[in-house]
Amino acid sequence: MKKSFSLLSIIFLLLGFSIIISMFQGNTWFRTLTFQTTGMSYIVLHFMYSVFATLFAFLSPKSPYKAILIGLSILLLLITGVIAFIGIFGFQSP
Repeated sequence: MKKSFSLLSIIFLLLGFSIIISMFQGNTWFRTLTFQTTGMSYIVLHFMYSVFATLFAFLSPKSPYKAILIGLSILLLLITGVIAFIGIFGFQSP
């Protein structure tokens, strides 16, 4: 059971980072991975990917890869937090 937490953490990490990479390249993966949502629901969905990756990384079994999973998932959480902050407060109409 605990080994599946590592796998789930890797899956959510890949989903989160692939959204970020495709967002900056303008590919169609961005639309596919976010289920073609826009606005606030996109921000919540993207943030949930990073929260799930962090949660499953903390629940994974103790191994040398656990620290890497936790570090990458916290990095993803920070990046999505910055993107959410810019999206919510940076693009408001004056």
